[in-house]
Amino acid sequence: MYLSYLNHKNKAVVLCLGKTVMVLGLWLGLISPSWALFTFSSFLSARTLTLQVGSPNSTIDRVTIDVSGSSIAPTATSVNGTSNGPTTTPAGGVEIRAYMGYTNNTNTSITNAFRLTVNSSVGLSCVTGSGCGTTNIPFSAIGWTSYNHDPTYSTVDIQDNKFTGATAQSLTNIVASGGSLTMTNILVFKYNTTTIYPAGQYTGRVTYTATLP
Repeated sequence: MYLSYLNHKNKAVVLCLGKTVMVLGLWLGLISPSWALFTFSSFLSARTLTLQVGSPNSTIDRVTIDVSGSSIAPTATSVNGTSNGPTTTPAGGVEIRAYMGYTNNTNTSITNAFRLTVNSSVGLSCVTGSGCGTTNIPFSAIGWTSYNHDPTYSTVDIQDNKFTGATAQSLTNIVASGGSLTMTNILVFKYNTTTIYPAGQYTGRVTYTATLP
C-alpha cells in the first residue's frame, strides 16, 4: 500500500497485492512478483487449489488511496482506494477468486476444507525523500468492504473487515461437501483517517495465502 501526505493535507495509499498458495502443508513457490496465479494438483488425492488476486497474469496490482484535507478535518472520513487492476463492479475494487476441489470426483459425500489468510505484518513505510522520515503506518489503518457474496451461503465469503497486522489473519475458513467450491469476492479497500501521520508517501504490501489442510 502506498500513502502520501502533502502539507499534512493530502495522502495517497497504494496497496501492492501479493499472493501465495500452500497445498497439503507444502509451499508451491516463493513469494514473487513474477506470479499472480498458482495451481496445484496432488498426485495422491487429485485435489486442486487455485488462488487469483487481482490480475490473472504476472502483474502485481496496486491500490491507491488519495486523501484530501477535508477527509481529515473537521470530521475524519474513510477514503476508498482505486485499483489499477481489472475493472470490477463496484469500480476500483480487487477481485479475489479461489477454487478448490477434487479432479474427476463424483463422490458427493467427500468434504473439502479451504482456508484463506492474509499477511499484513509489515506496515506501510515512508518512501525515501517524500518527507515522512522513518514513520511506519500499521496496516490496521486499512480496511475493506466485500462485495459479490453468494446469495445462499454468504457467510463463507470474505466479510467486511480490516487488516490486523497479523502474519496469518483468517479471511475465510470453509468446509464444503461435494468435493469442490468456488469463491469470488470484490474487495474495495479504504483508509481510516482518524490518525494523522507526517506528510509524505508510504508504501507496503500484503500477501494472501490459500491452504487445503
